[in-house]
Amino acid sequence: GRDPHRLLEACVAAGKLALADQAPSEAVGFLEQAAALASPDATVGQALGAAYQLAGRLDDAVRTFEAALPCVADPLDRADILIQVVRLHETRYDIAAAQETAVRAFAELGRPLPSNPVLLAVTTLGMLAVSAIIERTGIGFGTATGTDRRRLQLEADLCAVAGHAAALNLDWPTLGMMTLRAVYPANRVGSGPVFCRIQFGKGVALHGIGFRNYKRSLGLAWAEAEKLNDPGMIAYLAWFTVILKYLDGTADDHTVAADLARHERHLDPGLYANALVLIGESLLLRGHAREAHAVYEEGQARLTAADLSAHSLALVGIAAGAALGRMSEADARLRTAHENPGFAVLGGKVDLLTCAARVAVEQRDTGRDFEQAAAD
Repeated sequence: GRDPHRLLEACVAAGKLALADQAPSEAVGFLEQAAALASPDATVGQALGAAYQLAGRLDDAVRTFEAALPCVADPLDRADILIQVVRLHETRYDIAAAQETAVRAFAELGRPLPSNPVLLAVTTLGMLAVSAIIERTGIGFGTATGTDRRRLQLEADLCAVAGHAAALNLDWPTLGMMTLRAVYPANRVGSGPVFCRIQFGKGVALHGIGFRNYKRSLGLAWAEAEKLNDPGMIAYLAWFTVILKYLDGTADDHTVAADLARHERHLDPGLYANALVLIGESLLLRGHAREAHAVYEEGQARLTAADLSAHSLALVGIAAGAALGRMSEADARLRTAHENPGFAVLGGKVDLLTCAARVAVEQRDTGRDFEQAAAD
């Protein structure tokens, strides 16, 4: 018979190669074989979790990453896995789980956040002041090495994903502080993917609060992405750039859809689904229910039913279905959505109540149900 150890190595190698080639289904097949051959193993678990994530099987990815954690001895490696889990929870709109996991990750990094909001604000301003000095003088930029460099890379990434969780919960103060706290570690790490993402996030945040020099940060991010020549990073920046243009009124949903199609292969399933929400909402507002429902169906092809159920894209499908006259189905799905804990956070509640109001209007029911949604 074949040597199980050599077969395991071959499956892992083939799975990682498929991941690098953006072929998640093939990667899952190889890595599931590897997991069946191995006892709980950190390398196999992390690779399989990444494959599930890229394939849009988010529940499976969370479960696989969490199962790999006890096999990982290095706290920085554990923090890295937890950051991936935070991203997955955000994609699934499980914001409470994302925030709880972020706290665990900060602890693994040895960088627990101050629980006192005043102290959090003061330390954030201190980090921002040091960052400004680094950016103006170049002193300390990119000088971190070894373990310190990796810790700072992970800290910057974690601040970014924790800020995104805050945004989904409409918690703008926390979003602002997490965005600003990410700048110092990114500057200490220097040129590379982390600096690129954080500078872009800083630009988006400055744009959101009306600072005119936000374009400088966006320009720095784009220059870094082009230097890296990373298709995934370029897709990420292109997607966010077109969203900014959409919010500014300089791009329509056709532009967003075209950009989405151009970069689909290199976009994370969560970002892809969030873009579909934007397109679907725009179509609903303009009365194009059939097209909006087609957008929802496209999301169904990218995410599993369990993952889609707590995503705002599910609400696009409910509202579009009601507009197409599928009232009983819309009512049943809306009741199910009300019971889903994924919509319990503030951002989810707003989306859910907006959907409930739309369904009531389509039913010509502006009585008790509509009034309740409006009051809530």
